[in-house]
Amino acid sequence: MNSGLSPSTVHNIIRRRYKPTIYSLNHIADYLGVERELLWQLAGLVSDSNPPSGDDFVDTRLKSHFLQVAKLPESSRSMVISIIGALLAFLNNDAN
Repeated sequence: MNSGLSPSTVHNIIRRRYKPTIYSLNHIADYLGVERELLWQLAGLVSDSNPPSGDDFVDTRLKSHFLQVAKLPESSRSMVISIIGALLAFLNNDAN
């Protein structure tokens, strides 16, 4: 397989001998020409309930993180959103 992963890694993922990383899944998705999020969902790394649309994020790292945040309970999501808001406010003030 010319995905950048060793044949044994791909074999172990297919045989479900271990849970693949997002890094591995991204390589497989790119090789197969399928959406990365589809493999993330199939592997159980993210849920498919109300994911952000594909147009919302250019950076796949952000998209991955926000898909994970979407799975959290409301209180945890609110805390993460508050932390992000505070961090952005700090960075915006620091830039001025």
